[in-house]
Amino acid sequence: MDEETGEIVNKPIKRAEFLAYFANRAIEQMKKRRPLNVVIVALADKMARTIWAILAHGCSYRSGYVGARPV
Repeated sequence: MDEETGEIVNKPIKRAEFLAYFANRAIEQMKKRRPLNVVIVALADKMARTIWAILAHGCSYRSGYVGARPV
């Protein structure tokens, strides 16, 4: 944030904070419904699948990517 004008200078940082807020909120909601170990394993599985897809397809990480499901 610019101290003189109060405007947001770096929009990607604001977007990252916004996305992190909702990701943390989703994790907190999951922790209310499931045991902590289940939440940890689910997050580890999601990260492992993401890493595998990046390595297997030789592409870079895209945070907003939604894969197409077979019909």
